Amino acid sequence: MARTALATITTLGSYPVLPVTALAATLTLTGNATPADGVSFPLTGGKQMLIVQNTDAGAQTCTVESVADARGRVGDIATYALAAAAIAVFGPFEAEGWAQTGNLLHCKGSVAGVKFAMVRIP
Repeated sequence: MARTALATITTLGSYPVLPVTALAATLTLTGNATPADGVSFPLTGGKQMLIVQNTDAGAQTCTVESVADARGRVGDIATYALAAAAIAVFGPFEAEGWAQTGNLLHCKGSVAGVKFAMVRIP
């Protein structure tokens, strides 16, 4: 598989440098270039939330892949339904139960029109 590696976005936090400049808080979601492969985000610590948007004209799905935790439990968020234009938020994600090899979170959408962003709250 050749997942698309995406960066985690860090929010400005409670005390941003003032004045907050234009576009400093803009959230850009990135497409699922190859739906079969999906995307990955680094799990960098702190509270990380996954934002998923369906930009397709019809209903689509997204999946977030888990790994076995210390007790051997696995719990994928599998084929979560997204209506056209819907936005979903998942998390916060801890490393245990979610961190794939390389400390990455893996997710994918059913079509390229399912877009993702990972937001870290400092």
